[in-house]
Amino acid sequence: MIEHIAPPFPLRRGGLAIGWLMGSEMFPLAIRGKASSVHAAVLWGSNLIVTSTALSTVSLLGTGGAMWVYAGLNFLCFVFVWHFVPETTGHSLEDIENHLRAGKFMELRMKRSEK
Repeated sequence: MIEHIAPPFPLRRGGLAIGWLMGSEMFPLAIRGKASSVHAAVLWGSNLIVTSTALSTVSLLGTGGAMWVYAGLNFLCFVFVWHFVPETTGHSLEDIENHLRAGKFMELRMKRSEK
């Protein structure tokens, strides 16, 4: 029974929010509306892919195997976010945009690791 309960726990702590929240922070003001629309479409498309392949994956690998595959994908996403998404707390959207234009966006990431 634990294999049915455990996988959603990380998602309840905010794992799903990263994809939705980053859309409002990573696009410049000039294109934010259209870019956010494309961003939402990609997120819904990826949800469609996961949903439409879930039964096939469970049939092929079993429930436990499918959950391990999803857990592995979540772990890879966590590693990607941890290493490549800078901390933007305390920075305005305009400040982030200026850092992007100046090619210094990764300096925001460095500030996270200094804390």
